[in-house]
Amino acid sequence: MLIFNKNIFVFCFLVTSFSFCNTTILKCTFDYDLLWAMFHRRPNYTCVINDGDIFGDFCVNITDVTGQHYENNTNDDVKGIVSRRVRKLNYIPRNIEKFFKNIIAMDLSFSNIQAISQDDFKSFPNLEVLNLLENHITEILEDTFKYNLKLEIIILMDNDIYYIGSTTFNHLENLEILELTDNICISTYAMSKEEVLNITKMIQESECVDKKIRTINAKISSNTNKINMVTNNVEQKLNRIAMENDQNIKSHVEKFDEKFKSNTFKMQNKTNETHNNENFIVTKYLWIAFIVLCVIVFFLILLVVKVFRNLKRIKIREKDIERKLEEIKRKSIFEMREDLGHFYEEIQNQESQTQF
Repeated sequence: MLIFNKNIFVFCFLVTSFSFCNTTILKCTFDYDLLWAMFHRRPNYTCVINDGDIFGDFCVNITDVTGQHYENNTNDDVKGIVSRRVRKLNYIPRNIEKFFKNIIAMDLSFSNIQAISQDDFKSFPNLEVLNLLENHITEILEDTFKYNLKLEIIILMDNDIYYIGSTTFNHLENLEILELTDNICISTYAMSKEEVLNITKMIQESECVDKKIRTINAKISSNTNKINMVTNNVEQKLNRIAMENDQNIKSHVEKFDEKFKSNTFKMQNKTNETHNNENFIVTKYLWIAFIVLCVIVFFLILLVVKVFRNLKRIKIREKDIERKLEEIKRKSIFEMREDLGHFYEEIQNQESQTQF
C-alpha cells in the first residue's frame, strides 16, 4: 500500500512538474557573435537570446524559433547559442536540438540556472564550448557530460557547486580549459590538459566527492525546493486574493470615476459660464478703450492739421515781410542817390560862386 502510494506520488509529481513547463517561442537575433573570440574561436553564426525572450520557473519547452537570418543562412548554419543575462532562466531550455542540430558552442552565462544533467547536453554530441559562468548550479554528476566527448572548454566559475563526481571530467580527452573558480567545494582553474588532469585528481581528494556533505546539501536543496513550491503556492493564492481585491477596487473606482466625471462636467459648465462672462466683460472694456483711442487719434489729427495750416500762414507772412523789406531797401537807396545828387549840385554851385 505504501509502495502504491509512493508510485502515485511520483507520478503526480512528474505530471505536475511537466505541467509547470512553459512552452515558448524562441526569439533569436542571428549574427556572427564575436564572443567566441575570447575562447580562441572564430566567430560562429549564433542565435542570441535577449533577456525577457525566454523564462521558466521549472523548465522551458521550445516550440518554435523566430528571427531574421543574416544573409542566406538557415537554422542548420547556427553553431552557437548565447544568452544575454536571462535572469528568469532557471533550467536549460528543451528541444533546442530540433531547430539547431549543429551546435558546437553554448553560452548561458549570467542566468539563474540551478541544475544541469546529461539530458540537457545529450542532444549536442559536437559541443566544444560550454560557458555557464555566474549561475546557481549546485551539483555536477558523473554522467553530466557523458555524450559530449568533444568538449574543449568548460566554464563553471562563480556558481554554488558543492558536489562534483569523481569521474566527471576523466573521459573528456580534448578538455583544455576548465574554470571552477569561486565555488563552494572548489576554487581553481586549468588552462591546459595537464592542469585538467591535476584538477581531476584534486576533485577526487577534495570535499566535492564527500557523500555526507552531498547528502546534507541534497537535503538542503530538497528543502529549498519544497520551500520554493510552498512560496509559489502562497504567491498564487495571494495573486488570486489580489485579483479579487482588484475587481472590488475596480468597481469602486468605476463608481468614483462616474461621480468624478459628473462633478467635473458640472464644474466645467460653471467654469465655461464664468469664462464667457469674463470674456464678455473683457470685450466690453476693449471696445470702450478702442473708441477712446479713436477719439484721441481724431483730435490728434485735427491738431496736426491746424499746426500745418499755421505753419503755412507763417511762411506766407515771412515771404510778405521779406518783399516789403526789399522794397524799403530799394526806396532808401534811390532816395539816398537823389539826396547825394542834390548835395553834389549845391557844392558845385558854391564853388562856382567862390570863383566869381
